[in-house]
Parts: sequence; C-alpha cells; structure tokens
Amino acid sequence: MDREHSVCLWDLANEREIPFVGPPLLEGWHSLAFWPDSDHLTFGSDKRMFETWDARTARRMSSLGQVKEGTGVAASADGRWLTNADPTLWSSKTGSRGLALPPESTLIWSLAWSPDGERLAVGLADGGLVIWNVPKIQTELTRIGLAWRAEARPPQEQ
Repeated sequence: MDREHSVCLWDLANEREIPFVGPPLLEGWHSLAFWPDSDHLTFGSDKRMFETWDARTARRMSSLGQVKEGTGVAASADGRWLTNADPTLWSSKTGSRGLALPPESTLIWSLAWSPDGERLAVGLADGGLVIWNVPKIQTELTRIGLAWRAEARPPQEQ
C-alpha cells in the first residue's frame, strides 16, 4: 500500500508501529487532525467521510459528513468541534452539522482553532487569513432568529 495514503500509528515509547486496518486517506496527509486529548485522530477517508479513530486502540469511533477533495480538517481544543475546508463546523459528539460558513474567495489550505475553542483561523491559498469568532456568529444568528440546535451549539462564554 502507498504509505502516502495510509494512516500509520506509532507507539513512540516502545518504538513500534501500531497495526491499523482503517481505510486509506482520501488525499494523503492533507486531511488529518489529532484531537487535543491525543487519543483521537480524525481524517478524510477514501470513503469520502470524516472518520474518527481511537489512536491507542486503532478502532473507529465515528464517521460524519461528506469529504470533498482537497478538504482539510481541524479539531477544536476541547474536542467538541470538527471543521472541514468547506468550511463547515461539525459537532464531534453528535455528528451533526452546526454551521456552514460562507465560501471563501480561494482554496482553503489550512484550518486551526484557538486554544479557547472560540475562534477558527482559515488560511487561504492566496496567502489570505480569515478568522471567525464562533460565539459572535452564534449571537448574531440568535438575534435574527436562526439559533443553533442545542446539541450543535458551541460553548457559551462564561
């Protein structure tokens, strides 16, 4: 199998590969994200789904969403949100789509969540950067009567 399209898990402490029988990656390493707990890995599989696997046991935990080619993925610091380069925010707990952000003017090359899980940085192919403030988006949507479902709602500011 082509190693560029395979997930390889390593036990660094014991210097050995952990057997992984999951599906190949859709487009190589462009769509991988470890969760902050380091126990979960989400990637775009050749089944065109985002799949989350337990990295310690190499067992599939869940699948969600449709993956388009060239789509990256990022996990929020609390592991609650997964984001792909559509860009769409997915609840990692329920697998439901929380919000589809407006399309960007060019390809999205990278995604990253702030440590507090409130802001999403979107790196663009033309060198641009867009930063979305998720609680502010939620507040504005609620103000105009488009509140998110309770299970898909991002963490509230305290």
